Amino acid sequence: MSATVCRRTWATPVPVRGTVPTPAPTARERRSHRRTPGRGSGRGGRCRRGQHAPGADPGRGVVVRGGGEEGGGHGPVMEIRDPAAAPRWRDRPRATDRGPPTARRLPARAPRRATSTFARPAPTPRGGPLERGKDTVTQRRRPRLHALEATSLPAAHARARDARRRHPVVGDHAAVVVAEDLDLGSAPGRADTLSTLLRVAVFDEWVREFARRHPGGTVVELGPGLGDRAGRLGDEGPAHWVDVELPGVAELRRELLAGPAHLVAGSALDEDWLELARDLPGPHLVVSDRVLTLLPEQGVQRIVFTAARMLPGAELVTDLLSRGAAGRLAAGPLRELEVDWTCEDPRELEPWGLRLAASCDAASPPAEVAARLPRASRALAAALRATALRGERLARYEIVPV
Repeated sequence: MSATVCRRTWATPVPVRGTVPTPAPTARERRSHRRTPGRGSGRGGRCRRGQHAPGADPGRGVVVRGGGEEGGGHGPVMEIRDPAAAPRWRDRPRATDRGPPTARRLPARAPRRATSTFARPAPTPRGGPLERGKDTVTQRRRPRLHALEATSLPAAHARARDARRRHPVVGDHAAVVVAEDLDLGSAPGRADTLSTLLRVAVFDEWVREFARRHPGGTVVELGPGLGDRAGRLGDEGPAHWVDVELPGVAELRRELLAGPAHLVAGSALDEDWLELARDLPGPHLVVSDRVLTLLPEQGVQRIVFTAARMLPGAELVTDLLSRGAAGRLAAGPLRELEVDWTCEDPRELEPWGLRLAASCDAASPPAEVAARLPRASRALAAALRATALRGERLARYEIVPV
């Protein structure tokens, strides 16, 4: 009985008898044989394309023999030893024999009911809840201020962001009320924000120290901006306050901040606030937060000389800028203003009748202030100490007549 040989091609396999030479491959086969076959005889390898090596046993009773002269020189042929084990290609079920697909009916779902997760209450700002009544502000208004008055907006923005934190540096909750009502513009940078907060924290500590020594004294704050130092310190502050602010910012303070301080709308170069402070009990402490550094040098000297004459025994707390710090601020927050004078050493102002009592770097606050700072703020101050905050100093003077 002659063996039955079956040749696998890419079309339907055609069984043959005897040793029939393999016909020449078609164009389709030549294109498919250009692909590099995988290794082995498993799935995805040579057995998948029918390219078994001579002598291999691909299974199902089939043995592959080489082509050569016996196979006609056109590649290997397959010899089926057991015809009963040969695959029945034509007996396989086809997709056309299954009939049309049956439609599946899915059970109807009940409509989804709305839950309360989509109506969450507004989060409470960090730093403490604010009681503002039932009405909420829906649209913030942009205040109309000129360049010098607008310098109070970045400082208010920094205090508002600090008040919303879990561990604030200053904790000025009145700044949050201001930020909800007014459009304060873009947020200041990290170095400027930290410089503002550390400066406010150091000034607060020096005011507390003055109040402990003179509980019945008076604090005159030049340019408080939109902050509320009198309300923030409360019983830790002195008995009397005087705030001196430009007319545009003073009008906003009357609308948003109702404090115990006497508000004077005018310039620090005027003598109205000096006359008001002279009528209040002494001694007096004059606080200048980014005010004297923006005035002409002759104007600062006139304020010092007039305060020494009208407020004997007064003290002065102010910030000082070096040339490097003034150049950095002129390229950033104070780009629309001009810094007229700078100070490299706090002792340079002693010929004006100012006796230096204490001074510190903006990024190196006193120990009593550093102990109140959060750990993250202390680490950030140490990181920015050598570069961003270099040249900004805080000083406390005693005003003496010349």
